[in-house]
Amino acid sequence: MKILLLITALGLTFLPAAKATPQAGSPMRVDGTNHYVHGNTLSEQARATLDEWKEYEGQSGAGSSANSKGYYVELEIKANRLFITNMTVDAYTEAKDFHQMIVPLYTIFGSEGPVHASWFTGHLTEYLGPFEGYTHWSRNQRRYHFDKGILIDIEDFTEMPGGEQAGAGYPPQGVGSPDP
Repeated sequence: MKILLLITALGLTFLPAAKATPQAGSPMRVDGTNHYVHGNTLSEQARATLDEWKEYEGQSGAGSSANSKGYYVELEIKANRLFITNMTVDAYTEAKDFHQMIVPLYTIFGSEGPVHASWFTGHLTEYLGPFEGYTHWSRNQRRYHFDKGILIDIEDFTEMPGGEQAGAGYPPQGVGSPDP
């Protein structure tokens, strides 16, 4: 019993040093350049529809530890609006082994792409490096803030120990008056 307690205590000692698999970022095209951002961009309804589609396609169990949200999207900002231009999921078949399967945007959103992410209010984070251990996380970050799919702010900052932030946001060109 003492040996088991010792092993448990040693394991808990090293647990904080354990690192998770780095998460795959979503490419987001901004002014012709890809930025890799992290965040969940689907609405609850779209997520439920995607889960149903994956079940129908026999891919509900396929996944990757580098993709905890269960899907990959390609994004683009045009006229300060966030669009989903492509979506894939991890898949497995005997013929192809593990691969990414294209998700028809029409099936999830009811229209062909690009799809304006008008439901999305929140932020997407770009980690600018250097990265902390074996993760995708960095103290140096850029956050793209959206309100109903409209870019309202871009914030560069350095996360300090204790979660404090140093840095300031700046408005992107044309924020508040997206082109139709």
